[in-house]
Amino acid sequence: MSFRVHDLAVIQAVSTASGREVGWADAPKGALEKLIQGTGNGYYICDPTPGGSRDGTAKDPWVDWELVYQFRCIDRGPEGVQWLVDKIDPFPTLTIPGRRVLWVRPQSSGVWPDEDTANPTLYFSTPTFRIKTTPA
Repeated sequence: MSFRVHDLAVIQAVSTASGREVGWADAPKGALEKLIQGTGNGYYICDPTPGGSRDGTAKDPWVDWELVYQFRCIDRGPEGVQWLVDKIDPFPTLTIPGRRVLWVRPQSSGVWPDEDTANPTLYFSTPTFRIKTTPA
């Protein structure tokens, strides 16, 4: 079992729940340009982050995984960003092949302007989720 299986499942859950594009560690191709031009929708960037852990039983001490995912929610206005956040909090139904989700714990985030990235100003939020899984 690889971490990438978790990554793909998390990205799919967010994309399905929101109907929006989700990039992995970078913006989906062309999404930033379209957003700046006013021809595209807000989007997500999924950033798997350090801070997770692996534990389990004496027989298999690495069987349970706790992973941390931060999402950059990016849109042209604070209302659009909040809409993106609301679509993933509470976290959507998550299915990971061969794993059972034990819990998902959200960590809150605000909404801020990103005046350095684009003109017009874009806004962003960075909700973070700790997700714990075990073998199914």
